Amino acid sequence: MHRLSPADYDLLLNRVRELHSFRELSVLRLWLLDCALPQLLPSDWFSYNEINPKSPEKSFTLLRPRADAFLSLVPRFAELVHQHPLIVRQMSDHKLTAHKISDFLGRRAYHRLELYQDVYRPLNVEFQIAAAVESSSDCIVAFVLSRQKRDYTERDRAVLEHFRKQLFVALQNLRLDEVV
Repeated sequence: MHRLSPADYDLLLNRVRELHSFRELSVLRLWLLDCALPQLLPSDWFSYNEINPKSPEKSFTLLRPRADAFLSLVPRFAELVHQHPLIVRQMSDHKLTAHKISDFLGRRAYHRLELYQDVYRPLNVEFQIAAAVESSSDCIVAFVLSRQKRDYTERDRAVLEHFRKQLFVALQNLRLDEVV
């Protein structure tokens, strides 16, 4: 894994402190998209996703900035979810790690996908990185960052991976609080 700088660790530690202060999942989700992720990894789009590949209509997505264009593309995305290299990979191995589309597809192959042509091209999504927090055959909980101009670096992956591990713990703690 890429070695992070002291400044990267300071930024991460500050976000992690905040992360573990939340008591409501709905507030945590919004903080992730509006504050934490933009500070950690500047991107054009941020999303929090609970994807149900077997029943896409049961999936849940929060997107920043909110885009009506994306909302109109959700049904087409659901039809083409089987083409998404990150979702396909997550469904096959269930490993909780950060991956980029470019880990699995070159730009030409990505551009040939209907998923790109019908969903990502209209949104100007050229590069994407995702970090799964939970994964089962019924649901993937992940956050996804997308850019138009440049791919994510190994430093970006390392930051996201460190943060993903802490988010997993925070989500587990929130669920335990709900039970009690």
